[in-house]
Amino acid sequence: MKKCIWLLAVCALFASGCDEDPAPARSSRPSSQSGTADASGSERTKYIASSVVFDADSEQTYVSVLDSLDSQEIDYASAREFAGWSDVWIHEGAVYVSSREEHTVTKFSIDDDNTLIEEAQISFAKYGEVDVAFWSNTFVAPDKAYMIEGTRGYVIWDPQTMEITGTFDLPKLPEREGLLVRAGTLDRANVIRDGKLYQPMYWSDEDYARFAPDSRVAVIDIATDRVIDTIDAPCAGLDIGSADDEGNLYFSTWTSGVFQPLWDKGSPNCVATIPASAESARVAFKFADVTEGREGSAVRNFRDGKLLFSVFHQERVDLTDADADPFELLGERNWRTWLYDPETSSASAVEGLDWNSGATYVFDIDDVHYVMVPSTNYEATRVVALEDDLTTSTRFEMRGWATRLFAVE
Repeated sequence: MKKCIWLLAVCALFASGCDEDPAPARSSRPSSQSGTADASGSERTKYIASSVVFDADSEQTYVSVLDSLDSQEIDYASAREFAGWSDVWIHEGAVYVSSREEHTVTKFSIDDDNTLIEEAQISFAKYGEVDVAFWSNTFVAPDKAYMIEGTRGYVIWDPQTMEITGTFDLPKLPEREGLLVRAGTLDRANVIRDGKLYQPMYWSDEDYARFAPDSRVAVIDIATDRVIDTIDAPCAGLDIGSADDEGNLYFSTWTSGVFQPLWDKGSPNCVATIPASAESARVAFKFADVTEGREGSAVRNFRDGKLLFSVFHQERVDLTDADADPFELLGERNWRTWLYDPETSSASAVEGLDWNSGATYVFDIDDVHYVMVPSTNYEATRVVALEDDLTTSTRFEMRGWATRLFAVE
């Protein structure tokens, strides 16, 4: 049971599609702006927070519209419930909610009462390998988005007209030594730089526990919708990407990547970088070299070239215990968030961020980093504001695993 719950969170389920014919995009009302006005007529910023509550048998998604990100208690009586493991994203002032069960994306606006109002809907049911969610999608322009179809390629769609406009293929990589080809999870792995989208691809087993020692990064020209390069990256399981303020790209494994070096005696995990002035990848650093021998994952840009990442503290567990389930340990509060400075090659734990289960998402809103800190087995998530000086304050707690927080302007 614990392993199943861990895999639900780490792998985002990667559902298969169906063979239904696609329904045309539909519109229930004229399009409008998502921002709402105050008494003076000025637009007020709204905020969207979402989480999924799940176990081995069921899933339910909650989407809340908030007036601020100040300390508060989430009112779930006013939250919008969506069936199953739905997902939410913000693009050009509109709210988009995906349904894996219906294979659709629905566009919403927000009214003055913080109610989500349906505007239009698009179906991806024709594309059998599309797992319709925003971990499968990247918005690349105001009128263009890419929804990935397995590892085959992208479905191109227009978030303004809510129409599918085309498709194109990704590089066809062969399976290696029994390992499957994977595409990095788009909501956290893909990075856009200078009109190009960088899509990591890698090899893993079915449980995302064992990986090939290297990865690939497909480079896509957004203007022409075609792959123009495939970069060899010398690190395993690249499933999260980030760009610093100078345009340097960083890619690393997600939390499941620590299994292989710790329990399977594999090579230490490394972080790959594609420097701002280059179109080739090299090793930026190995987690074990900067964390006193610990393994890490989930590298993200912070400020001034510094990077945040999750570190698994193996001193809290017995790696030699044959009766212990590693997947259960990975889903427990054995992780800390660390900050790394490339200039000094030094790293240390962020003291204001408590022990957690590793799979943290981070959103930069109004010059504040909001860290979504999950509890054991993703039963709840604390949303913590992390300031530039590393002071922290908990703003609210959400049910289940929270991975989405946006400003809607």
